[in-house]
Amino acid sequence: MFHNFEGESIKEKFNEERFFKMKEIFEKEEINEFFERMRALNILANIWNVLDINFEIFETAKTIIKVHRLLPNDALIAATCKYYGINKIATFDEDFARVDFLEVVKV
Repeated sequence: MFHNFEGESIKEKFNEERFFKMKEIFEKEEINEFFERMRALNILANIWNVLDINFEIFETAKTIIKVHRLLPNDALIAATCKYYGINKIATFDEDFARVDFLEVVKV
């Protein structure tokens, strides 16, 4: 494996750059306009499901924060996955590897 001067693998660096590039794209106004157009055409309903969060998920998230040492936003994601029976997550965030009921899928 090739490494840069900081000891980080090129793959790790590439993935981190890809993550932040995607984050940059999603924060741009053009992406928001795209989603608004898609929503207007009711296309997104056929692609994604938006999951509701409830009191039980919030309570589970509090436990996950303590047990798995996740930040609140990550704990809420993990708790939502648990509630809906989702056992795989695609993420660059290594913290999710500490969650025993989730399998982290490397992309």
